[in-house]
Parts: sequence; structure tokens; C-alpha cells
Amino acid sequence: MLLLTIIAVAAQPITVTAPVNDRDARNAAVVLDSYPRASLAAGEEGLVGFRIGLHDDGRVRSCVVIESSGYPRLDRATCDLLVSSRFKPVRDEGQRISSSHEGKIAWVLPAASRKASPPAPVQRAAAELAAEEKLCRSAQLEGSLVRERTYCLTRNEWAKMERRGRDYLVNLTSDVGGAVF
Repeated sequence: MLLLTIIAVAAQPITVTAPVNDRDARNAAVVLDSYPRASLAAGEEGLVGFRIGLHDDGRVRSCVVIESSGYPRLDRATCDLLVSSRFKPVRDEGQRISSSHEGKIAWVLPAASRKASPPAPVQRAAAELAAEEKLCRSAQLEGSLVRERTYCLTRNEWAKMERRGRDYLVNLTSDVGGAVF
């Protein structure tokens, strides 16, 4: 899992242009590596505002876009990048605490990928952005060297997974005459 520092939520957005120091250069490289291929091909770039919730150990609890770039792929890629990251735990009087932070990521195309006339951004309603909020849950993995796995899905995706689980259990119990193991 890659480790990003909280600069992603600082006042200055992360950009992929002229990094000032090693940390900025590493973050810029991560953003560029995460750039959606279709967005690169289409010439899409923009600034995405986000809010992340963090557990007390620095794992991402949730991510939502609060200011759209006008390009849905870049908006989704922002939370995809952030939920796969780990942050330094926030401390209050020496104790690690859960927290939330707002920030911006600037998706800036490399000069070679810029188009003379990029596609026009679209207006995205707050409800549409809220529906794409990623909620993260961890599951313990037994019999593995990995302690746990974190899954980050939208509310609709979580609901679909829960329905599939219920359907599976219903089918399983009906196959064995209603007996539950």
C-alpha cells in the first residue's frame, strides 16, 4: 500500500508540474501514475476538491468529491487514489485520533498529452457527487500473512454486495432443506 502524507489535504493542491521538493515530486509521480488512461487520451484535466475521513491509524474511512473537475473520470480517480493510500495518523495530545480533511488534487496533463481543444467540462450536481462517496470497510483475513483487507465501495455498491450475500445464503439454505450450518 503506498504511503502519502497529508500534503494531499493541505491548502495547495497536488500538481504534476514543477515539483519543489522530493515529497512533491513523489506525490506528483503518484498522481501521474494514477491518471485515468481515457482522460489522458481525451485531454481532460482539472482541479478536484475532496473530503476524506481517516481512522486513527491513518487508513481511509471514506472519501467524497466536494468540488468536481467537470470530468467524472478524474473525480472518481481522485477517491480511488486516496482510498488506496495510507496517511500519517493524526495525534491529539499524543493520542492517535480519527479525523477528516479537505483538500484538492490538480490533475494536470504532461505537456506532450495536451490537446489544442480539450472536451468541455460538465456540471455535476452535489447529489451526483455524494452518490459516488466511497465508504471503506476492513475484513479480517484468516490463514493469510495479510492481517486484513480494506474494501472501498459506494453506498449502492455496498447494498448490491449485501443483497448478493443474502441471496447466496437463501440459495444455500434452500439447497440443504433449510438447514443452516
